[in-house]
Amino acid sequence: MTPQVKQLYKILYEKTKSLPNSDALGIMPTHFVGPQSHFKKGLPMFVGRDTYGLGQDKVPLVTDYEYDELNWLKSRDGYYYDDSPFWRVVGHVLERVRGESYGPDVFHDFYWSDLYKINFRAKQGTTQGLRSEQINECAQLLLAEMDDLDPCFSVFLTGIYESGKGVGRFFERWEPCGQLKSKNESTGEFTLVGESGKMHCCIVVPHPQGKVQEEIIQKICALWK
Repeated sequence: MTPQVKQLYKILYEKTKSLPNSDALGIMPTHFVGPQSHFKKGLPMFVGRDTYGLGQDKVPLVTDYEYDELNWLKSRDGYYYDDSPFWRVVGHVLERVRGESYGPDVFHDFYWSDLYKINFRAKQGTTQGLRSEQINECAQLLLAEMDDLDPCFSVFLTGIYESGKGVGRFFERWEPCGQLKSKNESTGEFTLVGESGKMHCCIVVPHPQGKVQEEIIQKICALWK
């Protein structure tokens, strides 16, 4: 993790601690999915909106990425991947682009992040007010993380203007700064440009909840770079 990313997480930590309900909040760090020994730059990134219940006991001061094999996702006693629209889509995309079998072992060697990193520790949805409090910091942080990790392709399973929750609100932060390029509203493809000048190829698709997931999977695979 670069010093810039660490500093932006520190700013997010201070923001979280300053909020009136800080004792109920936590921070979702970007994850590398797999054992730490397998970590490397240039892997695909999947971005969700926010995490429903962080399960933390305090606000963490993030100084590194989270290295997580997602064992909690692979057990029927926990948050089982095949019961989750988000993880089902991610799993089937990895299955098809990598030629692996769909199942718990397909979840490895990618980055997982959220648009909104300040979330409730308990299992409850992130409010619009909380999203608005953190959006400027999170837009800057996510782009800095992409500059650091240099993902080969980034998939935003967030929707564009889906009830004000999607990546469109982030476009409004990136575009005036010249950080959003080549936006194709018909395909969902767009390019982000970091401070380093790196170009990041991205696609945005609807959040899979309540959608025809096969259509989303096919679209991602067709545009995979």
